[in-house]
Amino acid sequence: VEALGGVSANEVTVILDNTDRTFSITNKESPFARQLQRNRKIVPWLGAEIVPGEIEWYTLGTYWSYSWDVPYDSPTASVKAFDTIGLLGTSPFTQHQVMTNASIGSLIDFVMNDAKKTLGFLEWVVADELYDVIIPYAWFQPTNHAAALRRISLCYPMHIYCDRQGR
Repeated sequence: VEALGGVSANEVTVILDNTDRTFSITNKESPFARQLQRNRKIVPWLGAEIVPGEIEWYTLGTYWSYSWDVPYDSPTASVKAFDTIGLLGTSPFTQHQVMTNASIGSLIDFVMNDAKKTLGFLEWVVADELYDVIIPYAWFQPTNHAAALRRISLCYPMHIYCDRQGR
């Protein structure tokens, strides 16, 4: 069976220079050490040397921190981060109600509004035409928000993904 739509989630690991212990939680002078928490916005950039000495920078998108690793005896620290779809895979979705004659757009809004209760910074955009596609009956099993979106994407030829702003 071939799926009609798809959901794309991305992850990034950023390695940080910690030779001066800027990210070490034992460093009482550090403005960052107490900020190493989940769901911190991270916007990594990639530099490419176009000609010798000239670097062009490109944003890789918007990600949200998931786990930090700051070994005591290491000169580096790292953070694993998910894009918004990946982050939605970490939040439970337990809305069990049966919905009738709901549009695909309204189903996406339903899932995202539930996720926004926990992840208040969420933003999303739904293509206008998805509000015209009606599903006669819909319901969700207990899962996570990303899996609920994946289930919706199986109903219609569409792709659910994050743009570079994390929407």
